[in-house]
Parts: sequence; C-alpha cells; structure tokens
Amino acid sequence: MAVELVVCPVVSASVEFLLKKITSSDVASFLRGKTSSGFDRLLDKLEITFLSLAEVLGDAEQKQIRNPRIEKWLDKLQDAVEDAEDLFEEIEYDALKLKLEMESEPDKLKVSNFFSNYNTTDEIRKSDLVKILDRLDTFSNQRYILNLTGDVEKIQSQRPPSISSINDSEFVGRDVEKINLRNMLLSDKVGSEKICVIPIVGLGGIGKTTLAQALYNDFEVDKYFELKAWVSVSDEFDVCKVTKTILVAVTRDACAVEDLSVLQEKVQEKLNKRKFLIVLDDVWNEEYDFWDTTRMLFKVGAQGSKIIVTTRSERVASMVGTTASCHLGVLKEEVCFELLFKIVTCNKEFCTTDSNLRRIGEELVRKCKGLPLAVKAVASLLRFTNVNEWKRIAENDILDLPIGEKNILPALRLSYHYLPSHLKRCFVYCSMFPKDYEFEKEELVLLWMVDNLLEHSSGNRSMKEVGYEYFDDLVCRSFFQSTSGSSKSVFTMHDLVVDLAIFVSKRKYLYIEKSKIYDTGLMRQIRHITFDKFSYLDFHEIHKLICEATSLRVFVPVAKYFITSTTTLQGVLKDFMKFRCLRFFSLAGYRNVTELPKSVGELKHLRHLDLSFTSITELPNSMCLLYNLRTLKLSGCKYLVKFPKNLHHLINLRYLDMSKCRFRTLPPLGQLPALISLSIEHCEAVEMVSLDFYGTGSSNSFPLLESLTFRRLPKWKKWSTPNVNVKAFPKLKSLTIHLCESLKGDLPPLLPSLTKLHIYECPKLASSLPAMPNLHKLEDLYLKNCHHLDFLPSSIYNSLQKLDIEHISGSFKLLPLNSFPNIRIVRVCDCKNLESFSLSNNLNSLFSLSIERCARLIESRNNWNLQALPNLTSFSIGDYELDPMEIFLEQGLLPTSLTSLVIRGIAGLETLEGMWFQELESLKRLCIYDCPNLQSLPVEGLPPSRRGLLPPSFESFFMKGCPLLEAKYEWEEGNDLGWEISCISQPQVPSLNSLIHS
Repeated sequence: MAVELVVCPVVSASVEFLLKKITSSDVASFLRGKTSSGFDRLLDKLEITFLSLAEVLGDAEQKQIRNPRIEKWLDKLQDAVEDAEDLFEEIEYDALKLKLEMESEPDKLKVSNFFSNYNTTDEIRKSDLVKILDRLDTFSNQRYILNLTGDVEKIQSQRPPSISSINDSEFVGRDVEKINLRNMLLSDKVGSEKICVIPIVGLGGIGKTTLAQALYNDFEVDKYFELKAWVSVSDEFDVCKVTKTILVAVTRDACAVEDLSVLQEKVQEKLNKRKFLIVLDDVWNEEYDFWDTTRMLFKVGAQGSKIIVTTRSERVASMVGTTASCHLGVLKEEVCFELLFKIVTCNKEFCTTDSNLRRIGEELVRKCKGLPLAVKAVASLLRFTNVNEWKRIAENDILDLPIGEKNILPALRLSYHYLPSHLKRCFVYCSMFPKDYEFEKEELVLLWMVDNLLEHSSGNRSMKEVGYEYFDDLVCRSFFQSTSGSSKSVFTMHDLVVDLAIFVSKRKYLYIEKSKIYDTGLMRQIRHITFDKFSYLDFHEIHKLICEATSLRVFVPVAKYFITSTTTLQGVLKDFMKFRCLRFFSLAGYRNVTELPKSVGELKHLRHLDLSFTSITELPNSMCLLYNLRTLKLSGCKYLVKFPKNLHHLINLRYLDMSKCRFRTLPPLGQLPALISLSIEHCEAVEMVSLDFYGTGSSNSFPLLESLTFRRLPKWKKWSTPNVNVKAFPKLKSLTIHLCESLKGDLPPLLPSLTKLHIYECPKLASSLPAMPNLHKLEDLYLKNCHHLDFLPSSIYNSLQKLDIEHISGSFKLLPLNSFPNIRIVRVCDCKNLESFSLSNNLNSLFSLSIERCARLIESRNNWNLQALPNLTSFSIGDYELDPMEIFLEQGLLPTSLTSLVIRGIAGLETLEGMWFQELESLKRLCIYDCPNLQSLPVEGLPPSRRGLLPPSFESFFMKGCPLLEAKYEWEEGNDLGWEISCISQPQVPSLNSLIHS
C-alpha cells in the first residue's frame, strides 16, 4: 500500500487555523451576528481566497527549492497570513470584552440586540478585513503567474542513493559500535526472532550509513552470510517501489514487474532458506502497515539472517527493531580532526607541522560540532582551496560556506522538508534560540502555545498534551537531543540544526547578539526576539535595537543560568507596552521593576506574562483586561500584597504560579473560570486558606482546575471547606501537599475526579482519607510523615494502582491491601507500628511489593501468605535488625512467580539458606545491598563455582556493601555502583559467562 506524504510549507498550518476561525469559531459567529454589517460577505470571500491558496501550497513548497520567485512569494504570504492572525485575535478580543460587559451589567443591553450592535470599532475592523482580503487576493492571483497548481509534484531527494562501498580512510571514531554490531551479526541467536533487525539511529549526517557500510564490507561478515544486499530506501513511501528496489538489490538484475504480489514472490524465491544480510538505508516511513508488508519478505530466510535499518527516526527504530537500537552521537573533536586530516592531506600545500594551518583546521572542526558529514564537507572544500584562503573560510559560519547548499543542507534539510507543516512551524520557532542553549520541554511547549502553534489540534486533548506530542516527535526525528549532566530533563539542538532552523526561517526569528547592527527593515518583519540576559542587562539599550519591531509577538530573555538584575528599567517599560501584538513577555529576575504600567491592559494579545522575582507590590486593575492571558508567573514576588478587584475577568488564565510570595491571605482564585494548574509554594506568611479563596457570588469554584500544589507553607494551619451550595474542584486530578507542618483538620470531602494524591511532611494533618465514592478515580497515593492520616476501614479504592506509604506511625497497624483490588505497586517504608496487611485471593494486579524499615511487619513475615499473589514478580525487603539465630526468608515464604528479589540492609544476616532460592523457579535477578555480615551466597551455583543448581531463568546477581563476601570471592576493581555477575545459563555450558563492571 502506497503511503501519500503531503509536503506543505509552514504557512499552510496558519491558513488551516484561519479557515477554522472563519468558518466555525466564536469569532465567525460574533461577526456574522452583526446584521447588515457586511461582515458575512467579507468572511465568505476570505474563505474562498484561503481555500484557493491552500490548494497550491503543497506545490509551492516543492517548487520553491528551485524557484526563488516562489520562495519569495511564500515568504510574503506568510507575513500577510500572520497579519490576518493578529486581526482575527483583535476581533476575538472585542467579542470577549463585550461578553464580559454584558455579564457584569446584564440589564444594560438585551441579549437579542447584544451581538448585533454595530459600532465604531466594527468600522475599523471591517476596514482592516478589506485590506487583508485585498492583500490575499493579490497572492491568489499570482499563483497563476507562478504556475502553481493543486497537483503536487514529487521532487526527487537531492541526496543521491547510498551505495555499499566505503572509503576506509573516512571511517573513524566508530570502532566500539562496529565491534558490538559485528558480534551481533556473527551470532545465530540475537533476540527471540528468527530474523534479527538491528536499527542504527541518529541525526542526519552523523555517520549511520558509513557505519553500515563498514559492517557490510567487513571480511568476517562477508564470509558469514550467503547473500548480501544493500537497499537505499531514503524518502520513498511506496511499498511496491521499495519491494522492487529490494528485488533488484538481491538479484542484481533490472526488473520491469510492477505487481506487488509478483515482486514479493520473486524476492522470497531468492531469500528462501538462505542466511542473508540486508541493509535498508535511510528509512523514513513511520507507518506500521508499510513495515508490516515489507518484513513479510524476509520471513523465509534462514536462522541467523540479519537486517540493518538506518534511520533518523526513533519511532521507526522502535517499530522495526528486534534488538536495542544503536544510537550514534557526535564524534569527539580529536576524532573529527583525524577525519579532516585524512581528507585534506591530498592538498599538497597542507602541512601538519604548520601550527597556523593546524589551528585553523581545529577551529573549523569545533564549528562542525562532531557531525562527520560537516567535517567531510569542510575538508573537501579545504582540499581544493589555496591554504591562504583557509583563514577566511574559518571566519564564516559553516552553512555560509559554498559547501552549504550542496553538501550539508540537503542531508539536514531533507529531514525538515518532510516534516508535517505543524511540526515545521514548531521547529522554525527554535531558530531564535542561540547555539548550545539548553531548554526544557515545558518551556518550549508554553512558547508554542502562546503563538497558536498548537491551536489546530483536535479531540479531547489539551494544548499542552498536543505540544508534548509535537516535542516528542521532534526528538524522535533527531532535531532535539537530550543532554546529560543535569538534574532536569533538558534538550539542545546541534549547531548545524540551529543553522538549518535559521536558514529555513528566513531570519524572521531573531536572537540579538551583542555588538551587532540590525537593519531597520529587518526589524519591521521580526515577530519573535530572544536576547542574552547577561549581555543585555539594560532594557534601554535593547529597546533602541528593537523599537521598529512593531509586529513583535514574543520577547524572551534567555540565559544558561537564572540571574537577577538590578538595572533600572521602570521608565522604559512604558515603551514596551507599545508593542501591541506582544503575546509572550518576561521580566523575570529584574528586581528593580516595582510596578507595571497601567497600559499593560492594552496588550490584547498577551498570553504569557512572567513577573517572577521582580519587586512589584500590586497588580494594576488594568491587568483584568488581559482576556487572552493564559499563564501568569509570580514566583518570588515577595513584595506583592495586592491583587486586582476583577481577577475573575482573566477568563483564559490556565496556569498560575504564586510560589515564594509573602502575602498572608490568598486572593479569590476560585473565580478564575479556566484555571487548570495552580502552584502555591514557599509562601511563609500564609496561615489560612479561607472561604475567600473559593470566591463569592458563584456556585462553581475552580471549575476546571486539574492540578493543585501546596508546598512549604510552614504557618498554614487550616483549610476551610466551602459551603455546601458551592461545588469546588469538580475536575481536580492531582493534589499535592508538601511540608505544611502546621496544617490540621480534614481534606476537602468531595474530590470526584482525583487520580493522584501526594501528602508528605504534614505531621499534624488529622484526617481519614475521603470515603468512596468520593475518591472513586484515585490511582496514585503517596503518604509520608503524616502520623494521623488513616484509611477508612470499610472503603474500597477500586482504581488505586500505586500506593507508597512512608514514616506513618500513630494507630496505623493494619494495611488493608484487600481494599485495593486493582493495586499494582506497593511500597511501605518506616512504619514502626505496622504489624500486618490483609490479603485476598483476587489481588491479581499486584506485581511489585517493597517493605523497608517495618520491624513488626517483617517479624510477622510467616503470616504474610504472599503465595496468594499469583503475579508478584518484584519483591524488595530491607533495613531490619535480624537476630543471629533467626532464619531469614524461610522456605515457602516467597511466591514462585518472582523474577526480581532485592535484599537490603539486613545487618545480622550471615548466610542465606539455599532451599528457598531453588524454589524460585522464575527468578532472574538477585540484588543484595549493605549486609556487612553476609559470608555466603544462597547456592553454590554462583561464582566461583557452578556445582550447585541455579533456576534455569536466573540471569544476574548484583552486590554492594557486603565486605565479607567481597573478601571471599575474587572480585575485580569495582565502582560506586557495585558489581554485577551475569549468570545466564547456556545449554550444557556450566561456566560463568562474564563478570562485567556495572
């Protein structure tokens, strides 16, 4: 089955978004409801114009690569469409404003005449719509001049098909990967499938094809396989054409057959019962049906046959692979220089002893950022260039060099070319980030949200969920790379990917650099600006640079680390309020900001406002005019004491962060109708969450709130419950209360949607968990250091899947596991009074149980009856003072279903009896930690001898903190993690496979 891939430009997603606005949105209803105004006729014309443009956008995207006039046409069309977006948002704001005015003064206007009222603002909007329509009609007429049609031409990839041969001199830096993969290729049994599929994954130009070529041409590999074939799949999405390509590769003959079934038969005739190696290079297709049809070709092969798939997509790798993927990262600088040296040595003028030339070569290598393709392209340029020109070349950006369009860009641009239009918009957005900038998923998704990049999503998912999906898609396609060495999950982009983003964005997203001069004409086109906070601490200076950017939407300071600034910018803030199209504005960390200008209320498009760690004392009443505001960050505003009166007019506010503030009482946040996430943290002066918190005058409080967090409120003593006629928290899914040491009393009694409840370090909280059916959806419960909390004994928590209880004392003696019929994971730690848990025969879902520092419970282990848990596969026990004469883990105690067993911190443990161990017929892994008196292992079958019996399933033993055991056995030097012994049994091979450093 052929898979059609519609390639569209960035602007197509904007056109789709506007078409929805025109045809089926509240804006359309608002305008069409104004009788005799002419708006309906204008909207009809706009719809026809957008539809005619949408028809040819795919063709324009294909042809712009070869036709600069079409590229320029698309560029200008994007400007016009974005102006149309701004205009429709102005109209949407008008509708919201009038709606709120009517709700505030219901007697002022009759509902029947409300939307039909035609006024001066409407005259302005109508004039603006006519201008936009004229501009768009011009583009629609020009499509004929440019010969754009609805028939999308298939442009062949600029990258030539790969071949199997390799230049050995260009294979560097992948020796470890080659050895590992070659060992897999030379083994008959890799994984559970007869035909093993090995994915090699990485960024375009990272060296996937080169590694596959090195394996394909390896002497030992060549001898091992009866038949080899190299297939360059690339961006072909027709399964029939791919099958034909495979047939030609395995037969070495041309083929005129077009019928898929005949092609499949011919391929299978050639592969039948033969041990083959086939390389499918550069696979793009992420459709399962495509792979499902293709893999059927290979099932006739002999045991030991292998398929190598190279791909840029993690999704492809996970779909096709029968083994773990081989992920290729960037090469080290010294390896890149070795590669450059091998290629440029053909230039007779190059001399490695020339320190100046070597320095230039090293500088160019650094710019390539470990990408082999970039190194090869640069080296190939240097190879045929007079060395006197090398310095000039080194001063350019890699993609500014003559090699850029022909060598580097196609490898990376092809990845961009085949992105869906909505992902193209999201990727291009990232061109305003500097190189090496590290960003978090949440941070980038919020930026996408403020610019309507996620608006065209459908279904019941939130915009944030859609944003996370888009982000993961770009990670899968290697545009974003996860970075290590941070406690947070952060990402970055390879330098050449940043260059690609800048190239395709036409520099309409700008990162302002110090000491650069920017053209006024360029600034007028710019809508998105970032700047280095370290370089531009003075807002006056940066405002001079960007004052002509009248269409500015996003203004973001970026810095590798969060910093605060004491620069004076109070006066210049009024100038920033003149950027009327602003959607994202951040003053985070500017301590000298003491107040917001009243004109902030004129920023009708504003969606995200970050005032964190400023010195503002109050929010002006004009802020309540920000009807489009979705995110408000007030973290660290320690002088903030006053909120605006009509806070409930922020009808689109969804995310509110009020951490590290010093106000004593909380404002009436329950009146915010769209609030989804609320975080109140480090507010040391708050003593009470009163009834004011829920708001007045409404029977619904926090109607859409899904996530509520209270953290580090040391003086908070009471959480007042709303009146019975007030419906509060009907949609709340997640409630976290942490480090509220003074909090007493009960939790809200009715939380019908709650799925996650985490309460820890609240020692005075005295409550029984709400009874059924009030918590009928609860899935995740974590309780720590809450000595007076207890379960209602008669309640059944049907949905609970994860239970984590730590440091609970008081009267907590019985853990009623039989109250959780669908529980999957249970952890109990440091519950000194806990004596037993109740089990029933229907706990079929429980697969993981951990018991630590629960002396009384462990003492009663013979009464546990764990055999009643048929699917328990993971068990952990630890931190128990064992009597020297006491037998630990008696025979019959543990169920035979266990695959993983962890024993931790049993100080008196000297030996483990072998009989119980042999009963665990499914055990794969045994871990023992911090047992200083342990002298022997549970059976003789563990190293250094294999005289005893191991369960056939047993794979590995992990140990740390057992000095007597270390002394008894011959261990090699270890590390902080300990040692792991692999004990995977092979038929009739009674020896230890390996001892590996963990």
